[in-house]
Amino acid sequence: MDLISEKEIKKKIKFSISRSGKASPSYEKRLTNIQWVRDLNRGELLYSKKERQLLIHETDIGEKIFIQYPGKESSREDDNKKPWDFRPKVYIEKRLTWLQDMSFLDIWDIMDANFKKILDSNKIEVFKTVAILFYRMAFMIDHVESDRFNTEYMDLSIEGGIEKEVSKHKSLELPSFYKYNPNKEVLGYLEDRCRTIWGGLSLEAFLFYNDILTWNEDCKYYYRNFIVKDKKDWIGPVGRVNTSLTHMMVVSYFLGYVTFSKVCNGFSRGRGVSPMTNKDVKEYYKEFIFDSEGLF
Repeated sequence: MDLISEKEIKKKIKFSISRSGKASPSYEKRLTNIQWVRDLNRGELLYSKKERQLLIHETDIGEKIFIQYPGKESSREDDNKKPWDFRPKVYIEKRLTWLQDMSFLDIWDIMDANFKKILDSNKIEVFKTVAILFYRMAFMIDHVESDRFNTEYMDLSIEGGIEKEVSKHKSLELPSFYKYNPNKEVLGYLEDRCRTIWGGLSLEAFLFYNDILTWNEDCKYYYRNFIVKDKKDWIGPVGRVNTSLTHMMVVSYFLGYVTFSKVCNGFSRGRGVSPMTNKDVKEYYKEFIFDSEGLF
């Protein structure tokens, strides 16, 4: 693929400031994806006993990204139970290995290590672009719906923490959902400008991994609000939005845009998240934002 200029990259990832309520363009996308997970066939599946891997995406270099379910929180008791819980799993074909599950702390450590490499090579614009990709992920700007989703799955039996295949991969057709679809030219540009490994993954797989984590956050909080608490209000920024914008906040700290105390204050007030505000996004990333009339 021929690489494009930094100026062209900026044009491809320009965005309008978004909101997270029912009037947001992301509302229907988030709701569709939550309901898609809700409707997955769970049959006799049980966390840590029998689980299913469902292929979501395969990268250009052969990394296979699955969702594996039911997740740990599906086995909790009472109001803490989240039966739709799942987690991302990645098989790295060229190494014939499975990636170890990553926590948010692991993800931030990976960003920190890569930023230091980028700083040493004077390629700060790479991380600014990654920050914008997280904003776009928060509001599902790069998610595309298809008519149907043709994929494959495999069931696993688990004994003593050891996973064993119950069956070979089987084909499966599922209803459509909004699948993450970041611009290939943007990814190619970033991979070329910053030849780093993102926790053992390509940048493409790293982004998909995070998108699945934010998707799961949406499902958990939706279940808590609408099923457990029987509320009628939408979950708003809780879940996908606050999680992705926290990643953006962490990147912005590495870039020197926000202070460490501001990040910490966000975590203390946000109960585990420290999302970037639209005010800060406008101040520090204004060159990526459309003006009020949709112009550059």
